[in-house]
Amino acid sequence: MHRSHFLRAITVGIFAVGFAVVAGKLALAQQPAAAPPPTPAQIIRARQAAYEMSVVTFSQLKRAVDTGSDVTKQKFAADALAAWAAALPTLFPQGTGPGQTPIETSAKAEVWSNRTGFLGRANVYAAMTAKLADVAKAGDASQFANQVDLVKKACDACHADFKTRD
Repeated sequence: MHRSHFLRAITVGIFAVGFAVVAGKLALAQQPAAAPPPTPAQIIRARQAAYEMSVVTFSQLKRAVDTGSDVTKQKFAADALAAWAAALPTLFPQGTGPGQTPIETSAKAEVWSNRTGFLGRANVYAAMTAKLADVAKAGDASQFANQVDLVKKACDACHADFKTRD
């Protein structure tokens, strides 16, 4: 091979490797497009769906008490309810109140005008459901029944102040 052909082959090879490195870095640097944030209407629908699922979950827990079932088998449901309780306050951002979207909401305007009161009630509910999960794991049926009642009272107290009746 002539020296000029050899140098040209080396140059082309170096250029190709450089191009591949740059192209690879560019490909890695591009992130997939992020999903747009949920709209206020979507947030309302999400909290309504989660609320309905929490009603079903709570009914299962109450049924376990009423039938004398092994409460350790309710750990998953109790954990799910506690997870909902922890997330609940985040599903009431500004712009998701009554009349602010085409979606009807049962949340009263007081959720936003009395935010401290709402968060206080939500924190009590979260504490009661977290304790319920602990009690389910421990397997004490009597304590579980008592805690189910305390969770219900926390729900009712919050709904009395911050939810219109259906």
